[in-house]
Amino acid sequence: MNNKGIVSVIIPCYNGNQFLDRCLESILKQSYKQIELIIVNDGSTDKSDEIIKSKMPEMKRQLLDCKYINQENLGVGGGSKYCTKICHRRVFDIIGC
Repeated sequence: MNNKGIVSVIIPCYNGNQFLDRCLESILKQSYKQIELIIVNDGSTDKSDEIIKSKMPEMKRQLLDCKYINQENLGVGGGSKYCTKICHRRVFDIIGC
């Protein structure tokens, strides 16, 4: 895969179901589609996992790459730190949810 022009968007999420759907829809509505999306559900106890799984087929169709990690709660920064380790791009943005 040619990495030129690819942007990584990292979403660490903990109990963010009230914001998650709108956040993911915003990413899908971007005209720029050279996006690697990495979502880390950091042990949410709300409906975050359900929302993410329902959006995965559409995100995989529309975006260049989409990864979902569902992990135990690692506390503030745990999800972000893990994402930056698996992110392969030089340009990335972290969107908290």
